[in-house]
Amino acid sequence: MKNRLRIISVIIFLSGGLQTLHAQLNPANLTHYTEMDGNNIFDVLADQFGNIWMTTHNGLVRFDGYEFTRYYNDPNDQGSISIILVNSLFEDSRGRIWIGGMNEINVFDPKTNAFRAFPFGHLTGITESGQPAVVTITEDQSGRLYFGAHSYYGFDLTNSLFSFDEYTETIQIVKSAGIQSVSNITDSSTDPAGNSWFIGRNGIQRINREGTLQPIAPLPGVDLTGNMGDGYVVASDQNGDIWMASHLSNIHVYDSGNEHFTKLDVSGIPEVNNRDIGISEIHFDEQNTPWLATSVGLIGYSRDSGQWITFADGPVNRFDETFVFSLDSDTFGNIWLGTWQHGLIKYENKLIFNAYKEGDGIDGKLTGGWAYRIV
Repeated sequence: MKNRLRIISVIIFLSGGLQTLHAQLNPANLTHYTEMDGNNIFDVLADQFGNIWMTTHNGLVRFDGYEFTRYYNDPNDQGSISIILVNSLFEDSRGRIWIGGMNEINVFDPKTNAFRAFPFGHLTGITESGQPAVVTITEDQSGRLYFGAHSYYGFDLTNSLFSFDEYTETIQIVKSAGIQSVSNITDSSTDPAGNSWFIGRNGIQRINREGTLQPIAPLPGVDLTGNMGDGYVVASDQNGDIWMASHLSNIHVYDSGNEHFTKLDVSGIPEVNNRDIGISEIHFDEQNTPWLATSVGLIGYSRDSGQWITFADGPVNRFDETFVFSLDSDTFGNIWLGTWQHGLIKYENKLIFNAYKEGDGIDGKLTGGWAYRIV
């Protein structure tokens, strides 16, 4: 399944040494929505209209900023959602919301306010009792949608990569010359050049702009075969660099131009030393800021200051180090967190101002006076 925890660090050369810097996330900027408390949120999506969609162990939920709406199957309504076991969410270029679930994919059209169901379980090569589920969805620049499937029980799927044919309105198996099948995908992403990336038990796969499925060189020192690849996530930033990880100890960034992997060192972050930190999602906001959903909470990275962003002063309330399973950002820069048991949490990504008085600064040499300008 998708893991959803992200952590980031940067190596900065100072006076010939290596140092990892970190900045502070403000716990006061956390908002906990008690209406969802106790829910496990597997995926969270902020759509273009400002709605927050969530997949939970009790089905699909939408939050419009005022009210929470749960969607259930109504056998008397053909436009109702067909599944309750839902995993993944994706908003396509047409504004439709795709919901990946067990044996079926649903799509919600905001124009009709109705759902449609598309079966895929029969294409996976295992029976429905193996509980195949779509756990990741992405879209290339041409508007073609891809779906990656896994098994709730960990069974090997003969086929786990699918696409949606807009003309026949059917789910189809994706195959390519030299690659007979793609087994048990855990995550996917599409880069700015239009390449779609997939990671799972077959290792790393890429579908280029021409629609050709290609295997990518394996991660250095990492075995993704079998269930070893089940915990990995993948995400492209706005520069086209591909980030891959399962734990804090093995974050790799792939430069597709040079076909080179770089492993990030996060050992200098005080909060994560000597702890096995799981990563379940890597997300980049509109400013290309990397955010990580981790088993110890939210962690980000400031490209401008070269600092990792954590709750640096330690736990202030019970949400600082909650298990974050999924995340997304809205157009206002807010980070929405889907958590384990604590439900929905919003982090308002505001600047934190520090106050300085006379006597502060290096060796206490900040002198008194008026401040006329901020630069």
